[in-house]
Amino acid sequence: MTKPFVVLDSCVLISFLLQHDKNYEEAKHLITHLFTEPRSFTILLSPLVLYETGIVTTRSGESENTIADRLYKLLRYDEVVIVSLSDLAVFKHLRHTARLTVREPQIKTQDMLILNTAMEFNALLVSFDKPLLKICERLGFAACATQQALAAYTLSF
Repeated sequence: MTKPFVVLDSCVLISFLLQHDKNYEEAKHLITHLFTEPRSFTILLSPLVLYETGIVTTRSGESENTIADRLYKLLRYDEVVIVSLSDLAVFKHLRHTARLTVREPQIKTQDMLILNTAMEFNALLVSFDKPLLKICERLGFAACATQQALAAYTLSF
């Protein structure tokens, strides 16, 4: 049986890496749940998420070595996959993007790419970004921001 996919938004990963972040505890619980749930998940990270995470955490004042160490500890798990876009996938994303911008013209470009990645893999999107979560809700797409919601999603399998 294949593991369900989860796409992490950069705000969750940033909160997980920065212990002084207001969402640190929730991010820690969410990510811990992803690894300790008996069914387990495959966590998908896009290069954009890693780029945004690198920029924001570097500006946070946290030591680069500390951030690199925390990120490495997460990325070394077999359940974490960095999803790169092939040329063909870019065209598929463009098709989804055209549809999304018609339905949700206010969506930010980076949110559109994260959402497209989740849609492409039929994955649960985990984010603290309230506007993005509202867009997912309007589109009828699975997204969550809390450990309880993630647990409820797990039960649906």
